[in-house]
Amino acid sequence: MHVRIVGKSGEVLSAEAMGSYMLVKLPAGSYTVYAKYKDQEKKQMVSVSGPGKAKAAFHWSIQ
Repeated sequence: MHVRIVGKSGEVLSAEAMGSYMLVKLPAGSYTVYAKYKDQEKKQMVSVSGPGKAKAAFHWSIQ
């Protein structure tokens, strides 16, 4: 699965997930997380505050 994270100043991460989850350390701010599996891309907005945490979960039907 290809993962991109975009912040207010542009893309901060573009990587291939090597498993079913990915941990990323980001500074505080608002981000859009894009995940692409095969030909379907999904996105979610996340907000990281201070030393806090944020979570984005993506689900696809695999047939």
